[in-house]
Amino acid sequence: INNNLQEGTSNTATITVNPTTPPTASLTSPSNNSTFIAPANINLTATATPSSGTTIQRVDFYNGTTKIGEDLTTPYEFNWANVAAGSYNLKAIAINNNLQEGTSNTATITVNQNQIIPPSVVITQPTANASFFVGDAIPITAQVTSTTTAAYLDVDNTQTGWVKLKIGYNASSLWSPMQNPIASGNNTLEITLKDFDNNANWSLIRLYPQGNTTTILNLATYWAAGQSMGNGWKKITIPLSAFANFNFSSISYIEFPSSNNAGNFHLGIREIKFTGGTNPFVWFGDTNPNISTNAGESSAIPATFVPAATNNISINRVDFYDDNTFLGSDTSAPYSYTWTNAPQGNHTLTAVTVYNGTLTVTSSPINISVLPVPISNTVTITATFTTTPTTWSVQKARLRYNKDFAYSLTLDDGLKDAYTTAFKLLNGGTINENGTNVYYPPLKYTDGCGNDKVFTAASAWNSVNVLGEDNHTGNSANNMLWSELDEMYAAGWDVLNHSWSHGAYNLTPEQYNYQVTENVNWVRNNTANAIEMTQFVVPSGDSNYYPYAFNNGMKAVYSQFWQNNYQYGFNVSGAVDMNNLLMTRELISDEYMVAINRITDVANNSINGTKYWWADFTHGCSLTSPVTSNIQFSTFKSALAGHKELIKNLDLSFSHEPVDEQFAKIVATLNDRGDSKHASLLIIDNMETDLTELDRQLPDFAKWNMLAIVQKKIETFAEFPLTKLS
Repeated sequence: INNNLQEGTSNTATITVNPTTPPTASLTSPSNNSTFIAPANINLTATATPSSGTTIQRVDFYNGTTKIGEDLTTPYEFNWANVAAGSYNLKAIAINNNLQEGTSNTATITVNQNQIIPPSVVITQPTANASFFVGDAIPITAQVTSTTTAAYLDVDNTQTGWVKLKIGYNASSLWSPMQNPIASGNNTLEITLKDFDNNANWSLIRLYPQGNTTTILNLATYWAAGQSMGNGWKKITIPLSAFANFNFSSISYIEFPSSNNAGNFHLGIREIKFTGGTNPFVWFGDTNPNISTNAGESSAIPATFVPAATNNISINRVDFYDDNTFLGSDTSAPYSYTWTNAPQGNHTLTAVTVYNGTLTVTSSPINISVLPVPISNTVTITATFTTTPTTWSVQKARLRYNKDFAYSLTLDDGLKDAYTTAFKLLNGGTINENGTNVYYPPLKYTDGCGNDKVFTAASAWNSVNVLGEDNHTGNSANNMLWSELDEMYAAGWDVLNHSWSHGAYNLTPEQYNYQVTENVNWVRNNTANAIEMTQFVVPSGDSNYYPYAFNNGMKAVYSQFWQNNYQYGFNVSGAVDMNNLLMTRELISDEYMVAINRITDVANNSINGTKYWWADFTHGCSLTSPVTSNIQFSTFKSALAGHKELIKNLDLSFSHEPVDEQFAKIVATLNDRGDSKHASLLIIDNMETDLTELDRQLPDFAKWNMLAIVQKKIETFAEFPLTKLS
């Protein structure tokens, strides 16, 4: 248009304006089906991609339809704090500069309620099995402690296929730097964990160091053998040698748990540690809680770190009870109550802690006895039993207990001639000597009460040979049969655990444990008497067995290695450590004749109130030519004949039974209290169940040598004054 308002028209151009495409969004954390513990802190992360010609203005985070946060810049994240228990549907929405929106995938998560663990309550006074007299004031004190939960990884798998959790040592990277957990000589992997739902299929759950799948371990074996750590937690122990040809000196992560269709499982991992060297290496635990994982990978198992915490518990009061009878309360620490006028008899004390208003937790019971006031010039012996007895009796024995020393003999390895010669000689029987049947009457000793007792010995038993084959069946010429072992046991012989297959040296902890426990199972299951072995004879002198034998219930361990101060045997006159009863045995054999005469030295030194227990052993007792570490029958017979008078006056020689609640425990607690020449022997007869306590109160004026022999089993509480004899 010009100044004259004249118009000129141009050519025509056709254009198209397209609408912009909305952005795309992806919620990368948390993953679907993740679990947390309330109050939870949940970190939400997302990615957002704009379309051509647009930019991302912000990313909003939602729970359902409720916006919970936003982020304007990449990386897009939001920390949702103090989330209560419940189920939540999380998503992210990306918004571009044209206000167009792109919605991410939805992740459904669960926040579980944090369970309140009750406080622990323990009665610290009086101690278990303490005794008081009628009229005594009995102080009762309880200690209450709030429970602290250690930090752990909460691992909850609901996925199928091959999924795994990778646990990196370094908090910032799963892949580097490489670590050397065996630098100080560590050779064992220990993992403390918990199966929350008790349904984990351990035979399909794997552990792969650095993802190396060369070795496939069956974790079911290690879980079954795991050490209980309380409240459902277990510590499993895996020797690093189980991972064939893997080099643990350079790793950055451990793949555990790894599941190939193992099903649903919910685990807690409290600690992963390398041990066995001079410095344990904690891969994950209280001293190294900051780890990395493979979160975000499509095959990752969700894991949540649950920090250590102390329960928020308020203690209202502690109530004290005698059985179900209320005694009194205390509302402030230290929680205590003084019980006066307690009646005579057995009493069971408990402390009940009331916390958080109405919740309660009860202590373990403490059993005590209230005795009648002692009568002058009496000795009171108190026996406490588990339940009321049906029948029982107490007798005073004649003052003839004048023994000075004890002797025990063991024949190792379950060889045939222990039955055909040694047993027949001691117990009485016929022995075929060079084609002639010779009868031997039983070899006896006096028990100190006018009774002759047949001398008994023991068999140290291996159930199988080195190939794992039972060598006590059929008509074995070299080994005893199970039926022959039953016959010896029924005649009073003892049976000692000599390991399952005589394995010794360079065994793994699992193998040592197996040798001890499997032999117990075999002997119990293969004998008509269901023989229970409670003492262990070390095979081949392998002292590595000591802790494994004691930890698996063996009450005494016998070794051919010389113990300190053992020149004349085990001194039962002094203090005896019943938790570590380790004794020496000496070999008697044709090539070591000096040992055969040792019994004379023991007898000559058991004087002036010092009493020794001597233990000998051999292997075979053959009628033929001598064999190394064995003794010929003729030598064995001559040695016993030469010591006939000594053996006749031995001290309660019931093989090794003294260790089984018969002799050593009582000798350890009822020692010589004076210088009298005689002793009083108390016999408690007709007993039915386990004796749980035997105690004695001796006034200063009473000077006694007192010994109690428990012959059978008895129950409940009884007290009986024993008038002092001249």
